[in-house]
Amino acid sequence: MNAIQRHTTDRSLIQIVILLFLMPLMIISAASYVTVSAATWMGTRYLRTLDQRPAALTQHNLGLELRELGVPVGSLSIEYCANDPVPNTACVVPVGLDVSAAVLAAQTGETGFSVHPSTNANRIVLTRPAQLPTGASSQYDFTNVLNPSDAGTYYLRLQTYTSTDATGVDIENGGVAFAINPGLGLVTEVPPYLTLCSGVTIVGDDCLTATSFFIDLGEFSTVEPTSASSEFVVATNAQYGYGVTVTGTTLTSGNNVIPALTVPSPSIAGQSQFGINLRQNTIPPVGGEPIGYGLGVIDPNYNQQNRYMFRAGDLLASSATPDYEKYTISYMANVSDDQPAGVYATTISIIGLANF
Repeated sequence: MNAIQRHTTDRSLIQIVILLFLMPLMIISAASYVTVSAATWMGTRYLRTLDQRPAALTQHNLGLELRELGVPVGSLSIEYCANDPVPNTACVVPVGLDVSAAVLAAQTGETGFSVHPSTNANRIVLTRPAQLPTGASSQYDFTNVLNPSDAGTYYLRLQTYTSTDATGVDIENGGVAFAINPGLGLVTEVPPYLTLCSGVTIVGDDCLTATSFFIDLGEFSTVEPTSASSEFVVATNAQYGYGVTVTGTTLTSGNNVIPALTVPSPSIAGQSQFGINLRQNTIPPVGGEPIGYGLGVIDPNYNQQNRYMFRAGDLLASSATPDYEKYTISYMANVSDDQPAGVYATTISIIGLANF
């Protein structure tokens, strides 16, 4: 029986949101018109956030395709905005966002870039010696990115330049939308437990199979010991294990008593004595060895083969860690020639305590 383990799972979700602008935005009036951007629109683009929670320090992976292959590219501007993805318009800086310390951890496709010193809290500028694009699909992985502090939809404005510092007229541009979502918290509780059962026999570790609570030792003999056995199962997930103690009395018949052995002693036929242990014995042949994880320890007084004793309140077995174990209690009794006749009986109880 395994101690139940606490399992807690967090998974960062990755969301890809692609926003394509099929044509430049134009504002037309009766008297005049204004073209917001005349640059070529980039191809497919995306942003993957490895952790979408607000204010998370995480990694952003940006993917894009350049379509204008006839003009050298020396820089790429990546601007984070809260209002829209439209280049060359006023940008509202997302609250809490900080990409000023972003690290370009990996790059594929259009490569050779590094982070330009003009990078600030909401804008990353990548720079390289100007060269013609290859048209390959590109991805840029940025670590040490601090997400916006509020959940919601945010935008990237992407622009390429021939200059190496993202100044001048842009060559291509595009936008990407991405989401910051509250984290999904998973909390579970592993309840503490202690299982303790006893019976004359128990099949495996199944307490439901415990049979009978009555042991008949039969008639005593002065020439050989009388013996019997019972079993108990103990299991717990307590951090500091368990302790099992024994209570009760020795065998009595009215005022007549068969003395209990107060120290581990051998069985001696013809001498009145009563005792128990938790071992497989040969004199008499009774008992069994513990079965389980093997983490439990029998108290030394009850861990000696062919040695028996009984003292109410004694510790029988314990474990310092979560454990499952089945123990067998061996009972041994002898009587002398002058032991008074009678029906001798006792009630012995097993008490378990978990150490949380």
